Amino acid sequence: DVSFQLHALETMAVIGAQKAGQEQLLQCLMGIQQGEIQGHVELFSENKIGYVSGAYPCAEELTVFENLSLALKLMGVHSWSLLGEEVEEGVRTVDLWSEVKLQLHEKMQKLNEYQKIRLNLARTLLLKPSVLLLEHPCEGLDPLQNIHYESLIEKIKSKTSIIWVTHDLEQAARVSESILFLKDGKMVEFDSCEKVFTMPAQAETESFITRRSHG
Repeated sequence: DVSFQLHALETMAVIGAQKAGQEQLLQCLMGIQQGEIQGHVELFSENKIGYVSGAYPCAEELTVFENLSLALKLMGVHSWSLLGEEVEEGVRTVDLWSEVKLQLHEKMQKLNEYQKIRLNLARTLLLKPSVLLLEHPCEGLDPLQNIHYESLIEKIKSKTSIIWVTHDLEQAARVSESILFLKDGKMVEFDSCEKVFTMPAQAETESFITRRSHG
């Protein structure tokens, strides 16, 4: 049971304990979650929703260029010059151009894991979504990579609304404008980042934040 309103260019973090329903919420928004769904979600528009998840990585058997251009071809872009321009723009957006510009026509398996993670993000951004869903985007990253990915979110949020799932409350507070706290698949609280972390309306929210802050 989840209801909330997302505004244009708003970044919302979804927080909660493990298996509280965060991933299922993103899947519901994408229309790929099966089962009974209750609640009301109001987005600022009916435009494209993009979903970045480790469960849907780039295809290892394809080249970097093929992975990225495939998304564009599905949108009807077939001009080689335009494909090249769009792919370069996407790669630059995730700060990868200097690292992979000479590897665009090589297989994905030649890249390191963090490069693959950023290309997965770039592939989705090429679809120019109005709302971007990020499922644990910083999970498994080392501290420097974590900081860098956070900077990518800061850059991207000027162009698209973002709903992202994270267990890092400090990072959620730094990057997000609003917070949605889930427990056992139900919404406990939804409010501005400042209110949730400084003056939560629900005792369950305060207890969760306190435990995490001192854990």
